[in-house]
Amino acid sequence: MKAPLVPVLSVTDLRLTADHPPVSLMLPTRDTASTTLCLLGDDPAILSTLLDALAGHRPVADGMINVDGTDISRHLPENRPVCLVSARDPLFAHLSVGENIAFAARARGDAKGAVEAACRKASALMGLDGLEAMRVDRLDTLGRLRVALARAVVRAPRILLLDDPFAGLSPSLQRQAQGLVTMLGQALSQHLVLATTDRETALRCGAPIALFSGAHLLQCAPASGLFDRPADDRVATLFGDANAMPGRVLSIDDDVARVRLPSGGVAEAMASDGLESDGLCILCVRPDRISPVFGAAAFALDEDDAPITAVLQDSMHLGDHVRLRFRLADGVDVEVRRAPLQLHAGLKPGAPAQLAWAAGHATAFPMRPDMY
Repeated sequence: MKAPLVPVLSVTDLRLTADHPPVSLMLPTRDTASTTLCLLGDDPAILSTLLDALAGHRPVADGMINVDGTDISRHLPENRPVCLVSARDPLFAHLSVGENIAFAARARGDAKGAVEAACRKASALMGLDGLEAMRVDRLDTLGRLRVALARAVVRAPRILLLDDPFAGLSPSLQRQAQGLVTMLGQALSQHLVLATTDRETALRCGAPIALFSGAHLLQCAPASGLFDRPADDRVATLFGDANAMPGRVLSIDDDVARVRLPSGGVAEAMASDGLESDGLCILCVRPDRISPVFGAAAFALDEDDAPITAVLQDSMHLGDHVRLRFRLADGVDVEVRRAPLQLHAGLKPGAPAQLAWAAGHATAFPMRPDMY
C-alpha cells in the first residue's frame, strides 16, 4: 500500500501576534509536479507579514510551520528550505545582473564552481543570458523581477514565497510575468506560495486560493469553490462581488430557504449551515446570476410569493457585459451584469423591473452577531 504524501507545507494555528486570529494552511505535495497556493487579501501588509513569518524573518506568537513534515517554526531564515522574493528585499543597484544572482549563494559560502553552474542555469531559465555584466539599474521592472527570481532559484529552495510579484507592472507585463512564474514552477517542479491583493492575478494562477479579510482567513478553496460555495457572506461579497441583502427566513425545505426581503419581495436561496427558520439572514447572489424582467406584470398571486420589484437607476456598457444598478423599495441597491444582447435597447433610468434568480444561484447565510 502506497504511503500518503506528506504536505510540502503545513501551517497550523499560526498567530502573527497574540491578538491575531490563527491561520491554518496547507500546500499539498504531488509526486513530481509543482504545486501553488495563492494568498489573496485586502491588506498587503498582513500578507507580507505572513510571508515574512514563513521565511523566518519575523517571530510569531504561536503555531507551527512544517515543510515536508519537519517543524521549521524555530529555524533561522538561512536554515529554512524556503526563499522569499519581495520588493522589500531589493536588488543591489551597484552590482551587475550576474553578481546579484550569485550574491545570496556566495554569502552562504557555497563552493565557487557550484555557484557558477547554478547561476548559469538560473540565468538561462529566466532569459538573462548575455546580460550578466549589465547593471541591474538599467533593467526595466520585468527585467528586475527576472533577476530576483533567478537569485532565489540559485538557492534551490523547496518553496518559493512571492510577495505581490506583479505589483507595479502594466497589464501586458503582468501576463508576461505570470507566464514566467508558471514556467519556473513547471521547469523546476518548484512549489510556490504567491501573495496578492488582485483577484484577477489570483484567478490566473489556477491554484487554490486562501482568501483573507485583514488577518482573518475566511476560506481556502479553488476559485470555483469560492464562487459557488462561499463559506460565508464575506467570501461571497469579497471574492464573488455578490449582492448582500438582509432578510428573514420564512421556511427551509430540502436545503432551499425562502427569504422575505425588507422590500417585501420573497426569494429562494440555498440554505447554508446554521440557517434556521424565522431567523435573520444575509442573502447573497452574484450580479451575473440575476435576471431582470422589464415591464412585466407581477406574477405572484399572494404576498407569500411577492416578486422582487425594483427600479433601474443607471446602466454602463463595459464591453463584455452591461452593468445595471437597480434600487429596491427599501432603498437597497442591487447590481446586475448581463450580456449586451440580452437587454432591451433604449432602457432608461426609472424603468420598473422584477429581479429573479434560481435558488441554486444564491445562498442565504445566518446573520453574523457583529451585523446586528
